[in-house]
Parts: sequence; C-alpha cells; structure tokens
Amino acid sequence: MQQRPEGLIQGIAERGFLVGGDRLTTTSGGTYRHHDPATGLEQAEVLLAGKDEVDQAVRAATEAAPVWSGMPVDQRARILLRLADLLEEHAEEAAVIGAL
Repeated sequence: MQQRPEGLIQGIAERGFLVGGDRLTTTSGGTYRHHDPATGLEQAEVLLAGKDEVDQAVRAATEAAPVWSGMPVDQRARILLRLADLLEEHAEEAAVIGAL
C-alpha cells in the first residue's frame, strides 16, 4: 500500500541532510513550512541548511572528488547504474524530494 503524500513528505523532511555519510538534523539554517500547492495545506516542516552545514558539505565533496576521479570509469559506471536502479525503485519518493 502506498503511503499518503503528507506522511511521505514529513518522513523525508525529518531525515535531515546527508553530508559525507552523516545525517544532520540541525536547524541552524531555520526551517520552512512546505505546503501542497493544490490545496494550500501544510505537509511538512523542512530543515534548511545553514552556513555550517554548507561548509561541511563542501568539505565532504572536496575530500571525495579525488577518490571519485581516481576511480576506474567502469567502477564509476557501475555506481551510477546502481543509483539509477535505486531511483527507479524509489521513484515516488524521489519525485517527492524533487518537489520539495
């Protein structure tokens, strides 16, 4: 059975940010209230990244770049194909994330 959109959106919002393999649930950037554009009803309170989270994400990406670029192309391709498979498996959730 599919989850109602409100529950799915709130569940995603509660997960916070994924930065360098760590979940961050800080509110240093504040929050915003996400509303369903069709009904105007509030669906979730969503965390916003602040300066510290953005700095941490940039550091994590900077550290990961040499590892990724040094990886053989066929290995990167396998990773990206796995990502595509996961996006297909979780299409509804990916669409909700994209809509936030």
